[in-house]
Amino acid sequence: MHIKGIKIHVVIIALVAGLAAFLGAQWLYKGLNFQKPLIAKLENNPVVISYKIDDSADIYKINLALSESVDLMNSYQQIFHDVKQVMGKRPFTIELTDRRNNQLDNVYGKGKFAIYEALQNGDFVQMASNLNLYASEAGIESKVDIDDHNIYWQMKDDQHYLYSVIPRGNTESIFASAETGGR
Repeated sequence: MHIKGIKIHVVIIALVAGLAAFLGAQWLYKGLNFQKPLIAKLENNPVVISYKIDDSADIYKINLALSESVDLMNSYQQIFHDVKQVMGKRPFTIELTDRRNNQLDNVYGKGKFAIYEALQNGDFVQMASNLNLYASEAGIESKVDIDDHNIYWQMKDDQHYLYSVIPRGNTESIFASAETGGR
């Protein structure tokens, strides 16, 4: 079929081929520049048990399961540094999956108030004391750490453990990473 001397089927084939080339190049660029190096960093980290990368949105979502006996703060800082190194300026989030039970959830729920209060008034020493006290009263091991960016709270109850990384700067998403833990 011709319209004003232009062959429609040739135009359609050229458009489809151009679109396929564009999508193929984008897929290859993503795979070589982000996916493969990110996967290599995560697979070479001894504390990462498993991971899932979701790149379907504008923000990469990296879900990690860490080993049971880690120093949460140092492990998270290293993982964050490695991911940031690969991702550059591309936005990403890291969510932790843990193995929590009802007792850990209950202590965590009680501790949220102390965390929120410390984020508001800056009394992190009292917060850490309260969090460790709540865990101790429930017979749970607890460790609280803090750096310039996050509060780290890890608890262990027999075969179950809870890892929580709470951002210090953005109180709107305070408990986003903590709420996604698995059982």
